Amino acid sequence: MVIWGPDLDNKYPKKTSAAAWDLKSSPPEAVNSPSRSSVFSNWNHLDPNPCKWSHITCSSNNLVTEINIQFVDIAFPFPSNLSTLLYLEKPILSGVNLTGTIPPDIGDCSRLTVLDVSSNSLVGSIPSSIGKLENLQDLILNSNQITGIIPVELGNCTNLNNLIIFDNYLSGNLPAELDTIMYSTMLSGGILPHLGNCSELVNLFLYDNGLSGSLPPQLGKLQKLEKLLLWQNNFHGTVPGEIGNCKTLKIIDLSLNFFSEAIPQSFGNLSNVEELMLSNNNISGTIPSELGKLTQLTVFFAWENKLEGSIPAELGGCRSLEALDFSHNIALTGSLPPGLFQLQNLTKLFLIANDISGSIPPALGNCTYLIRLRPVSNRISGDIPEEIGLLKNLNFLDLSANHLSGTLPAEIGNCNELQMLNLSNNTLQGTLPSSLSSLTRLELFRELSATELAGNQGLCSKGRDLCFLSNATLMGMSNNSNLKRSHRLKLVIALLITLTIAMTIFGAIAFRARKLIGDDCESKMGGESLPWQFTPFQKLNFSVEQVLKCLVESNVIGKGCSGILYRAELENGEVIAVKKLWPATKAAGHDCQTDRLGIREDRDSFFAEVKTLGSIRHKNIVRFLGCCWNRNTRLLMYNYMPNGSLGSLLHERSGGCL
Repeated sequence: MVIWGPDLDNKYPKKTSAAAWDLKSSPPEAVNSPSRSSVFSNWNHLDPNPCKWSHITCSSNNLVTEINIQFVDIAFPFPSNLSTLLYLEKPILSGVNLTGTIPPDIGDCSRLTVLDVSSNSLVGSIPSSIGKLENLQDLILNSNQITGIIPVELGNCTNLNNLIIFDNYLSGNLPAELDTIMYSTMLSGGILPHLGNCSELVNLFLYDNGLSGSLPPQLGKLQKLEKLLLWQNNFHGTVPGEIGNCKTLKIIDLSLNFFSEAIPQSFGNLSNVEELMLSNNNISGTIPSELGKLTQLTVFFAWENKLEGSIPAELGGCRSLEALDFSHNIALTGSLPPGLFQLQNLTKLFLIANDISGSIPPALGNCTYLIRLRPVSNRISGDIPEEIGLLKNLNFLDLSANHLSGTLPAEIGNCNELQMLNLSNNTLQGTLPSSLSSLTRLELFRELSATELAGNQGLCSKGRDLCFLSNATLMGMSNNSNLKRSHRLKLVIALLITLTIAMTIFGAIAFRARKLIGDDCESKMGGESLPWQFTPFQKLNFSVEQVLKCLVESNVIGKGCSGILYRAELENGEVIAVKKLWPATKAAGHDCQTDRLGIREDRDSFFAEVKTLGSIRHKNIVRFLGCCWNRNTRLLMYNYMPNGSLGSLLHERSGGCL
């Protein structure tokens, strides 16, 4: 990396020149990179005015104020003399594979308001000299390999609003000097009580870390706090009732921790809360009836806890509630409160593996927006109410493993969106209503496994073939009608076979023609001689070459409309998932120049998608590791999830779990 030379500074002594990469002095593989050369095509180290270069912003006096380069694989050390850019305010070098350490002289860039070097390969510690940057507002260092502690000197950055440093190897506690900063960190240790002094704190993001200990009650002093995201840590102890004083809270996510004891009654004071997620803890006690006052609440998840008692009828007051999940609380008893079914915005209700008894209230029909209903593995008894037919949007109905009796009401035929129906392991009787045959989206009973209705001894007692037939007329189809249907079926099958053969032949011809054109272009453009480009979004311990060795047919685990998915077991024992995207479709008449333009447009679309994937970080989304590509092939790399796809889990009834 070359900073503008002394000769230019002597020529323009009152102006600061831009930091620039001299592509002529770059390593050969970087020079030949088409993506990189196009990004810096107008960067010329002999140009006395860098203000017209791409990614450079200057003031009206031609002084460089911003360098903004994102998601281009530069693979250079951190520029060692940024401090020569006396008027620089925003160096943004994110996702460019910067290496090395952040130099101490970064503290001499006194005008900096933003420093963003996220998603790189930086090592070393955070220099204490950053504390000299009194104008700094955003310090974004996440997704690197930075070690050490957070320097106390950052407390001198009195204008700092955002300190974003998660996904590193930092250790120690948060310095007490950071009393007014909104931050997101990747730390071990605990949350110190002095955090309650951060009176301007709006968002507290500490999710997916190794934090432990209990939550300090001083968090209740954060009167401007809107989002409290602490999921996937090792916190334990009680959830402080003082959090109920944070009246501006909108989102609370404490899931995937080890919190115990009861949900604080004071949470009923959080009148602005929209999402309350407490799943995967050891929370016990009853569900506070005070939560029924949360009229803005849309999501309430508390599955995999030790909740007990009954579901309070007062939850019917949460009129905005859309999703409710109390599954896997084996001590949750009582009956389904009718008031719960006054929630007309409710779309998802999950009550799996509890100890709920009683009957399904007819008030269920009020939840006209309900899409998924799963009160599985409880002790619910009585008839299925005919009001279930009012659920026009119902898509997934699983009432299995209960004590339901009676017959399946004919009104279920009004659930036009129904796709999945499981009634197994109940005591239902009679035949299935003929109205089920009108549900075109529902998998027909004749195509389902016997387990779908298993355990209902009186249901379809005359056999599967008669299960839909409720009277003699339906049971006695005329031979003439059957013959006509048979002829029609044979005709359709013959047409499909003919069409399939024709499409196969046409596809083979088109593929051959495309391959010939592609081969001709390959010879003119260098083909596979171009190197692979590699952009990591996490800390990776493998090379592109190791990945490519794994892209063989025996490692294919799936194919879809976007590409082929491989399971790649690397030399270091790590297993990842690699998606090889299908090549972009090109017209057979394209010449090589037109083809190059198509490739460039496709690459731009690819990089836009990669940038989006690299910016997403959520507990329910598989982590994106990085991408690599050349002229013809694009690969996306993810963490490998070993238990198949979500689609197969939902639809193939394999009995597995994620």
